[in-house]
Amino acid sequence: MWFALALVVWVRRGRAWVPAAVGVAVALLWVLTKPDGMNSGAVAGFQPADRLSVAMAALGGVWTAQSPDLAVLAGGVTAGVLVLLAYSALGRRRAADAGWVGLACYAVALAALIGAGRTTGGGNVGLVSRYAIVAALALCAVIGLLALSERLPRRHLVVGVLVVGAVTFSLGAPKAADVRRSYGPLEVAAAALRVEAPAALAELRIQSGVIPAAKAMGMYPFTDFTLGCGDHELDGTVDRALIRPLPAGNGVVDTRPATADAVLTGWTAIDGRPADCVLVLDPLGRIVGGGVTGLHHPGLPPDLGPAGWRAVARPGISDITVVAVAGSAYYELTG
Repeated sequence: MWFALALVVWVRRGRAWVPAAVGVAVALLWVLTKPDGMNSGAVAGFQPADRLSVAMAALGGVWTAQSPDLAVLAGGVTAGVLVLLAYSALGRRRAADAGWVGLACYAVALAALIGAGRTTGGGNVGLVSRYAIVAALALCAVIGLLALSERLPRRHLVVGVLVVGAVTFSLGAPKAADVRRSYGPLEVAAAALRVEAPAALAELRIQSGVIPAAKAMGMYPFTDFTLGCGDHELDGTVDRALIRPLPAGNGVVDTRPATADAVLTGWTAIDGRPADCVLVLDPLGRIVGGGVTGLHHPGLPPDLGPAGWRAVARPGISDITVVAVAGSAYYELTG
């Protein structure tokens, strides 16, 4: 970021050495304080071809959600166009071009950072959905620099922008839908953090070491956390006499054995309707965990809707009961 800002200041004929010096200082501070070892899953060797492939895929990822080869090709074309447009803008050194040149530099720097630190031994990390922002920034820089170059008639530019917007939106819509669906199961992380279940957190790829810091800073879910199950909250109770067996074929616990400190999964459809919420009880009926419902579950017919659920219980409890709540009724779920 600091070097992109230095380029912006230079184009505007200002004192570019100030942000550049800050950038050098930040980089040196990082080198002196970074932990030993490589990033998790990243390659250790130089491997310039693999790293360049990831960087180019990050620059072109907005054009495809599945094909690494197409992403790399699109990223190479984007990088080439950015270099040509930025070179022309740097020759003019107009203040109006400065922001777009800086944005182009920032996008390329982000792609290089991903290639340097996130290249793995399998698959192209540049296509990870969150890195699509890099390609989007680069595409915005291309459009901005083209608009300021005054080489294209305005009507052609407007049509081109509309076409690019429609195409990229259409290409990205399925991936966006997949990403939104993938967020639902992660909501159980709040319950896993609140009950401090290290095994479940490890399964969710969350380090349990963050819990003390989160507590000290008053971060969610150590503030206004709720199970989202009416009046039922952690350490409350449910009268076990009210719990009835779940009718056959109306749901199941997938996790076997269903133990505390694990991410429990399954599905429930009572009278063709997903459960309102899921609770986990100890032998005395005390609520020791919960989770989220309304998730997609593989293998269920579409007419049942999102009947999947996930839950986590406080560790150290040998005997737990998973209960689905539907209105005022409680149903015990079994494997």
